[in-house]
Amino acid sequence: MTRQCLDEERLPESVLRVLAQGAAGAAVFVGQHWIAANYQPPVDALIKCMSEICCSIAQRLNNRLEA
Repeated sequence: MTRQCLDEERLPESVLRVLAQGAAGAAVFVGQHWIAANYQPPVDALIKCMSEICCSIAQRLNNRLEA
């Protein structure tokens, strides 16, 4: 996922690895709370939110590199 969103030539592998681990951790956390909330909101909303989280991280990091 991170390689699709980020300019990998400008980022060290170690940064990409930590970013991917953070995104995976967010997905686990969100998923746990979704299960605890009796699978609410609908899974489509969950997927949209996780996509926003991952793409926002990537966009922010790319903007920072361009500055």
